[in-house]
Amino acid sequence: MKRDVSLKKIYRQNPETKAFLIEVALDRYEEIFNEWDPAPYKRRDLNPALLCYLEDSSEDVPFHNDVELLFKAPVQISNDSKEWSALDGLKTWLACAEDASRKSLRRLRSRSMSYLCAAAVLLTAVAQLSRVHDASLWLTVVRDGLTIGSWVFAWELISIFLFRRVELLRELKKWKRLAKAQVSFTYHE
Repeated sequence: MKRDVSLKKIYRQNPETKAFLIEVALDRYEEIFNEWDPAPYKRRDLNPALLCYLEDSSEDVPFHNDVELLFKAPVQISNDSKEWSALDGLKTWLACAEDASRKSLRRLRSRSMSYLCAAAVLLTAVAQLSRVHDASLWLTVVRDGLTIGSWVFAWELISIFLFRRVELLRELKKWKRLAKAQVSFTYHE
């Protein structure tokens, strides 16, 4: 509750939806996108400063709250066609960011399964070599090397599961929320 009160000091809230408004001032529609990218809006990268602002603002607002994006621009630039193109391009970019996060999470799951299998194979090999009652230096070095290798793969698995996976899940939540956010434009004199 206390967090919501402090958020309301920073972000306005839509009285109808209770979503927090991430407000962005524009002088031109083109400011939404990277000026160095010559692609049409539908495939253009977002302006890096805007992207940073959206990410920071999204992280300010807890995930259990919705957000809306509100672009404020001078009435002189109002153009339904350009507004629709900018909105479509922004929504496409956000959907692609969400999809990229999903793919990263899938790759991480796949890699963690590989690490699990490698650790299991190495531990099985260590167990089998432990049955051999040969005290030769060569066998001891191989057994110790396999033990160390199995623990390296096991630690990578733990690291992925406890740390990297949590980061990617948080990133996915961020992009999902921004991708589903209502986007609107308002114009002023």
